[in-house]
Amino acid sequence: MSAQIDPKIGHCVLVSDPNVAGEKMRFMICLLLVSVIPGVDAMDPKVEKNEQRIALKFLVQSGKRPSECLRALQPVFGNKTMSETQVRFCHRRFKEGGPNTPTTDLPRPGRPRSSRTAGNISRVSTLLEDSCRRSVRELASEADLSQTVTFNILRKDLKLRKRAACLVPTFLSDTQKEVRAQLCDENLTRW
Repeated sequence: MSAQIDPKIGHCVLVSDPNVAGEKMRFMICLLLVSVIPGVDAMDPKVEKNEQRIALKFLVQSGKRPSECLRALQPVFGNKTMSETQVRFCHRRFKEGGPNTPTTDLPRPGRPRSSRTAGNISRVSTLLEDSCRRSVRELASEADLSQTVTFNILRKDLKLRKRAACLVPTFLSDTQKEVRAQLCDENLTRW
């Protein structure tokens, strides 16, 4: 049995003798995984998922049914083996798509970030450096962002939290002292 492997995109194509079973099959799966992804951290969940898909694609091309594929994957990956449903889904995808079906995740559609960008984060950070006693509302209006986006930048990106409000002693002006003295005199005369 031999397989041609394209390490750039993780394709494996079975060349001959698809009738291999048992320990030899497990050995071929392990050998295939090691040869496809050299020097990559095997504990990374994305890499492990891709390794399982490569092994599953190899088993599909060797003519194995989904239940046989799952039984062959379980000794190699242990309790991190993909579920039976996922094995069946990938098995059908690899069987219908043939040898050119990619094993990696396809890019998902989605809107790119437009508000919590590096530029907006740095703008809010510089506004905070100027004066840290600004409210979220003030920061949002000066940075020309919404309050929610500004709050998320402060919390998630800059990792800032609101401190508890505390009384700060201040010196009273002469007029404030006179007003307080008058109020105290009025309270004393009432009682």
